[in-house]
Amino acid sequence: MDGTIAVLQKARGPWAFQRYPLPDPEPGAILVKISYANVCGSDLHVWRGETALPPQGRAMGHEMSGRVLALGTGVKTDSTGQPLHEGDRIIYNYFFPCGRCISCLRDQPECCPNKARPGNGIPGNPPYFNGGFSEYYYLLPGHVCVKIPDEISDSVAAPINCALAQVIQGLDSGGFRQGDSLVVQGAGGLGLNMIAAARDMGAGLIIAVDGIPGRLKLAKEFGADHTIDIRDCPTPADRIAAVKELTNGQGVTHAADVAGVKGVVPEGLEMLVHGGTYLEIGSIVAGFAFPFDPDQACRRSLRLIGFFQYDPRILPRAMDFVRRSRGHVPWDQVISHTFPLEGIQDAFERAEWVGRDPTQAVITRAAVTP
Repeated sequence: MDGTIAVLQKARGPWAFQRYPLPDPEPGAILVKISYANVCGSDLHVWRGETALPPQGRAMGHEMSGRVLALGTGVKTDSTGQPLHEGDRIIYNYFFPCGRCISCLRDQPECCPNKARPGNGIPGNPPYFNGGFSEYYYLLPGHVCVKIPDEISDSVAAPINCALAQVIQGLDSGGFRQGDSLVVQGAGGLGLNMIAAARDMGAGLIIAVDGIPGRLKLAKEFGADHTIDIRDCPTPADRIAAVKELTNGQGVTHAADVAGVKGVVPEGLEMLVHGGTYLEIGSIVAGFAFPFDPDQACRRSLRLIGFFQYDPRILPRAMDFVRRSRGHVPWDQVISHTFPLEGIQDAFERAEWVGRDPTQAVITRAAVTP
């Protein structure tokens, strides 16, 4: 039996649809039939050509959910001890810390420099199914997986293994606690998840910044106290002043870049109170450098922490959060458009928001449903 995987051949397409034989899972592994694979902001960076593609193209996609097709020997439960069988729906980590480097030994697997993916993410490398934009995904031994409760749909579960887990990692590592205040720079998929997570953690004040009307509306529904529309506040000085006005001139304890747009970091740093923490989650490509005077970091006692991935052990906690908050958080709004695998080019073109009329942009995530 074979399966199809989409491979990006050059910036902005086209895609090649390559077929490979389904591997039998080795002991401790799982072969997953993908249900949803979302177009994450990091995928858009690659698709735009902001990072170089290898000659053979790139198998992409990582924010996903799926159903167990085959279990390797020894896999009898999910990571929380629930019995696991073929056909069960699961979320899972898409990267695998090595477990033996200094970061892993310091209990920081999210910082592991040796994180692997099946086949190292190269098309044609066994076990072949190494991207979310595919019919299948191969979970290596040592994965974390969590069964999806019956009351949670595949579409609601899919963002958990990237967007939600990532922002929980950021808030945790940034020392966010009850009563703290937060500016979320960007109210797309990452931003909405961060707003909901921060509200659940006891945020005293949440301010969302964006320029797409639908996102600003959803930001309020996900728990933001205030929104700043960049069309009304077109300059960094305007937006900094708006944040200061909302915080009695003090600034916020935390600010986060979840947009990956040039210029947001120095702006966000100016929104912080003395002793504040900046969370850099959205800028994952080179070229966003900005002038920074370390004197300001010293005098204002600022912290800046970067994040690329999360501790896979967050996944059960994130799933539980979605389960218990589904009555008041509109999780079903995180995915706004769906496309079949063969329509992946349409999915990316629809998801692209750079240079688009804000009223016509995709509000949150576009998804591929293989």
